[in-house]
This record gives sequence, structure tokens and C-alpha cells, in this order.
Amino acid sequence: MSVLGSRRRSGYGFRLVSPSDAVIALQAGNFSTLKAALRYDTRFFGFKAKRTRVRGRAGYVLTRPRERALLWSESGRVYELGSGTPGKVSLKDLRATAAGLDKLERDYVGSGGDPDLGDGAVAVTTEHTITIDVSWGANCTLPGGMPGTGYAGAAHATLLRRQGGRFGLDIAQFRTGDLAWAGNVAGTIGPDAIALGMQASGVFDGNTCDTGPLAYALDQRPMD
Repeated sequence: MSVLGSRRRSGYGFRLVSPSDAVIALQAGNFSTLKAALRYDTRFFGFKAKRTRVRGRAGYVLTRPRERALLWSESGRVYELGSGTPGKVSLKDLRATAAGLDKLERDYVGSGGDPDLGDGAVAVTTEHTITIDVSWGANCTLPGGMPGTGYAGAAHATLLRRQGGRFGLDIAQFRTGDLAWAGNVAGTIGPDAIALGMQASGVFDGNTCDTGPLAYALDQRPMD
């Protein structure tokens, strides 16, 4: 995922690319009205527009060679969702993506365990998902119990489905980096914070590493 620029300060956008190089881009708030966005897309970019409904609201399907998009307005903000890889992202795919868009809630940041070892986490929630980065460090031992080299690890999950206020992930499935850490992360999203618990372990170059049970507290920060 990469961030896109915006024509207006209050706007935003991002671009998603799959392993198969299918591309979907979402932009929001670039224009104050749907009419202004439609005029810009048709006059300056040569899109052809056809009326449709998007997420139950009046909107347009925009098409031009090798590109298609959905344009609509929702809660006072104009959205455009499009793809320049129509052979890999169909109009049906765009509609399904639009239907699955979720309201952004809050971001969280915090630490736990031993911050000097790099224990910390950041997270962003929507109504039904959480995107989270968790990092940790571990004091490791060599055979015989002698102190060994310390190692660090991290896990990242994007748009992980939450079960109400709870979520969990398998570190082996969502780890980042080359080290084969194993373990679990589980958390509870409360009114003002996320309570996170985890434990990770692994053996690296003869060093046996285990974080032991770690507890993180992530404070909520309001989203602009």
C-alpha cells in the first residue's frame, strides 16, 4: 500500500497493489461536490460517465481505455475508487471493494514488557478490522543456560477481522523479517485503549529465545 497525494488539504488517498500486480486506488475529499469531481474527470481525463448506485447512493461508473472507476458522495465527502488494471480488477471487483469499505475509528500507540528491548505496538481500527504492528525483543540463552545474543521480532497484520472488541493473530503467519518467530498475539479493544498480550519464541543460531508473557497498553488517539 502506498499513499497518494490530494488536491485538497482535507483529502487523502492510497493505492493497493496485490502480488499479481492488480491495482486499486481510493481517493477521498479531492473535490467539494460530486458535480465538480465528475466535471474534472470527464473534461480533463476524458472519462465517459454512466449513472449508477454505489453503496446505495447515487454515483457514476467512469470508463476510458484501460481504466475504470466508481465515483460517489457519502457523508459529505466525495469518493473515487478505480483501477488501471481492468484485466485483473473487474467492475464487479470494484463494486465489492466499495461495498466492503469500513469507517475509520481511531489509532493507538503504546508499549509494554521492556521498552528498552523494543517492545511496542501501534494500531488503527475500523468498525470491523484492526491494522496493527507489534514489535518485541528477547534475552536469549545458549546451550547450558549461558547468556546469548538478544534478538528482536515484529508482526504486522493489515485489516485483520475483529470479533467485536477482540482480535488475535498467529505470529508465524503475520511475522515480518527473516527470523522464524512463533507465538500468538491477542487483544481487547476498549473505550479508551487496547489491552494486548503476547508471547513469542524461537531458536536462532543456537540461541534459544522466549519473550515470556508480555502485556502492552495502547492509548487511543483521536483521528483527524
